[in-house]
Amino acid sequence: MPILLNRLISLTAQYGYTVALNIILAQISINSVMFLWCTKIIGSFLSVPVNTWLSHIHNKKPLLITLELVKAGMFLLLPLFFHHWILFVGVLLIEIVGDVFGGNLVALIPKLVKKLFEIFKSASIELK
Repeated sequence: MPILLNRLISLTAQYGYTVALNIILAQISINSVMFLWCTKIIGSFLSVPVNTWLSHIHNKKPLLITLELVKAGMFLLLPLFFHHWILFVGVLLIEIVGDVFGGNLVALIPKLVKKLFEIFKSASIELK
């Protein structure tokens, strides 16, 4: 249950900041909104080599916790740089960290399913 609650909070923050930035930047200029989305796309492209490099780590739990804490810290720092070009660097970094987190989380799911299957299998053997 804590994992699901963490994912709910994380996804709400990730999509919430995108919607909020779109609304605020639209009041400044449409070019700012376009630059925001270009920054997010570039961040997704830049996350591929990082994700490939980190895919060889066997213990993903500390990596996922660290990535989530880094992303939360960047969310907290983002308002401080709102009227500065560093805002877009923050968006770029949030996008890279978010994509790396998502990629590593998806890669971890088959291992968790296999582990749960083994637990249920051993429990059913014990019941017989």
